[in-house]
Amino acid sequence: MTSSLRILPVALALLLGAVTPAYASGSGPVDEFVTRSRTEMPLDRYGRGDLGLVLPGYSPSMLVPVWRAMAAADAGKTPAPVSEEAIDGACCSSGPYDDGDWAAEKRPAIAAWLQARSAVAAVPPRWRTVRMKQVPNRDYQEFLNCSDDAYRFAAETLGQLRRREDATPARLAQWVETQDAVFGRCGGTNRRREYGAPPAPPPPPLPDVLPLPDSEPPTWRQARGYQQAAAAFYAGDWAAADSRFNAIANREGHGWQAWAAVAQMRTAMRRASLGPLMGFSRTDDSVVKSMEAMAARIAAHPDWAVQQRAAGQMLEAARAQFEPAAQFDRLTRALAVLDRAPETQTLIDWRVLADTLDRTEFRRQLRERSGDLTAQPLIGWIDTMRSCARRDNPGGPRTVKDADDAFARPKGFAVAVAQWRKKPSAALWLLPALSCADGEALSRDHALRDALMAAADRVPSTHPGWLTIRWQQVRLLRESGSEAQARERLAPLVEGRTPHGPTPSARNLIAQEALALARTPEEAFPWLARESGNWNRPRSEIAQQASASASASASASASASASPPTPASAAASAPPPLKRTLASDGARLISERFALADWQRLVDAPQVPQDLRAQLAFGWWWRAELSGQTAMARTAAERLGALLPKGRPLVAPYLEAKTPTARRSAIWRAALRHPVFSAQLATGLDGVTAWDPEGQDPKDVTASQWCRLDGTDNSMPGGTDPMLDEERMPPLSTGFPEPAGLMKERATLKTAGTATGEFSRWVLAESRRPDRPADLPWLLYVGIQSTRGGCVDADNSERSKAMFQTLHRLYPKSEWAKRSPYYF
Repeated sequence: MTSSLRILPVALALLLGAVTPAYASGSGPVDEFVTRSRTEMPLDRYGRGDLGLVLPGYSPSMLVPVWRAMAAADAGKTPAPVSEEAIDGACCSSGPYDDGDWAAEKRPAIAAWLQARSAVAAVPPRWRTVRMKQVPNRDYQEFLNCSDDAYRFAAETLGQLRRREDATPARLAQWVETQDAVFGRCGGTNRRREYGAPPAPPPPPLPDVLPLPDSEPPTWRQARGYQQAAAAFYAGDWAAADSRFNAIANREGHGWQAWAAVAQMRTAMRRASLGPLMGFSRTDDSVVKSMEAMAARIAAHPDWAVQQRAAGQMLEAARAQFEPAAQFDRLTRALAVLDRAPETQTLIDWRVLADTLDRTEFRRQLRERSGDLTAQPLIGWIDTMRSCARRDNPGGPRTVKDADDAFARPKGFAVAVAQWRKKPSAALWLLPALSCADGEALSRDHALRDALMAAADRVPSTHPGWLTIRWQQVRLLRESGSEAQARERLAPLVEGRTPHGPTPSARNLIAQEALALARTPEEAFPWLARESGNWNRPRSEIAQQASASASASASASASASASPPTPASAAASAPPPLKRTLASDGARLISERFALADWQRLVDAPQVPQDLRAQLAFGWWWRAELSGQTAMARTAAERLGALLPKGRPLVAPYLEAKTPTARRSAIWRAALRHPVFSAQLATGLDGVTAWDPEGQDPKDVTASQWCRLDGTDNSMPGGTDPMLDEERMPPLSTGFPEPAGLMKERATLKTAGTATGEFSRWVLAESRRPDRPADLPWLLYVGIQSTRGGCVDADNSERSKAMFQTLHRLYPKSEWAKRSPYYF
């Protein structure tokens, strides 16, 4: 077995060789505008207390730096920072199972090993280099057998061997071939190198790793002995591995003595954690004590500093695995020491243990050891914050059904207020009190509401929790009906008409409150467009884009003024603005409160991004056409043509039409051939993202441009938009007027029904014309396909049958008739 010469922080799961499903997937609603489980702040700044806007749905490990920063600020102190490495390893890194063995040879550590061995052996390894191994007789379960550190260490070892005076080509080639055989035991089967690549010939059987003859120099024989032990370890023969590592570790002066001592600890750990899955007896009761003895022997060598650190990490991992309650208690207390920076592994191990809190046995051990663990200040605060994990969105309080989840018990508001009253001048407990509060309910307790609002007003803008407290204060004032006070508190969060926040999520949440407080269309215009969030973007991509943006900004600043340019590192502290599009609250506001005249002002509003204005212009065009307002429909078409690059051909047939029939034909063909547009307001990243003048394959076209346009149902069929959840959207402002004529316009749009129904009526009318259009067979096919499902009218089946009969009667031999064997 190999280990790193410079020991790197290793996640607890990696040290344990933890088992994970070989294939796992999951899906659910995602919020395109707010990252709700973790911060978007750069982690180095976040660990120093630059928190941005904190949400109670953050993972427990992500809330640890929040508690430390706020507790220290209340005490007038500066806490020791939590390292970026610790936060990332605990909450954000995908860890050892990020890609499994997908393109394993492209991982930096494995690629470095392959490059290093290529200098000695021109032929690639005969056995595939992988990391994961399947648990015997356990389908779809595998564990991390060969870590990246193992490959990295092998590359470093080869470099050291090549520098030896006795390093002949034959000896180096022999060492590399043996190491290939060692790594060949990492996986259960020797699969082909790349997914999708042509099947490779099966590799030869793995050879035994035999000792070198006594005629070879001691260094090379010792290296082979270590390879023998490592081969046994990766093969799962832990008895042989322990025997061989023990022999090396007890031999003074052996070149691999120090690392063999560490490897012996890891063998004990692996056998204890994975042995039961493979049919061996458990050794939980003795493994910690035996590993403590091994660590003590390593500590007796003053020149083994690197190995001592590795031994300490593994000992901590063993305690977490086999003494979880005691270890979790100890780690929690360590994290609460403000003047000492937590060790990277401390937070990582704490997070892994926190994930096991729903295990009955673990919880029993916790109670036996320390009673109610949540009495600890750190745990109690995180527990309360997370019990209100839905309070980052207006609406009813979250109902938690899983009472066994120590981080989600419905303590909430009452606990937070009780804790805050003990020290009302502090902000630490004020944050969960505001986060858990319901503004409407709070309005019935004037004394408490006034006290909480006064406390929020006293928090200085320099406090790490100020932005979150102020945003929650605005929300509560709005919910309690004090909209004027809410707008007053909102003012510092916006600069002019731009949401002021350090991350896209913060700016979007601030814009959501501003939109909920808008009283006129003009007040709403600046807050309709939101930045798409970073939840699905790799942090490396965000950092790269931020650095590029920072460099461009610095160059522009240097050339435009005498002021010093912004350093790239400072400008890169937040990702650049991403795609700005429409969120569901904006879509609802426009649909429910905007008359067509308001749509016109909206499309002309410079505060709205041009591509979003194009999307809105298309919806305005359709609504004006269906409402019979021809002059306004022509204006909308002209705006759309001007907003789109090369958009004139899209609208020209409509603008040139002389009759209502010709206009309706033109707008339908524009909608069908360019379905990137929808008459209904599409929200999020599924809205308009690009203009495609070529349209799409005619076989895939359907008339599904809207469900309803009268403001009663703005949801698209089959879509899952978490922002449509009422608990994630503030209600419309009570001060927002209903414009004159809106009800009449909505009544007219209601008669149009769904797009499928409106299209079927139109295409059947086209089929009855004496001068039937040349593309009528295709139009009938589109109509039939559109009736398969989704948003349809009550007479859907009747109209589907009518289009089917018309197509087969008029064009029985056409391609489109052959593609339509059924009606729906």
